[in-house]
Amino acid sequence: MWKNVILLGAFAFLLCACGGARNAKLPDGSEGYSINCNGTDNDWADCYNQAADKCDGPYEIVSTNTVGVGNTPMRNIIVKCKK
Repeated sequence: MWKNVILLGAFAFLLCACGGARNAKLPDGSEGYSINCNGTDNDWADCYNQAADKCDGPYEIVSTNTVGVGNTPMRNIIVKCKK
């Protein structure tokens, strides 16, 4: 029983650490993206690459944030596409 709980917790953690991007409403009313690139397998370059992919080219960095949860860095970047 406990083994299943531990495996489920580990799986959930891995899903959260994978990162991703979602739409974000920016303070000026425009649309942007909030991009997560969490975990030790990712770095800021992964965030920047995801931003370039989402924007299909140039973008402006609105904010960045890093926090550590144990030994796991949690990175977030908010971008506005330059189209």
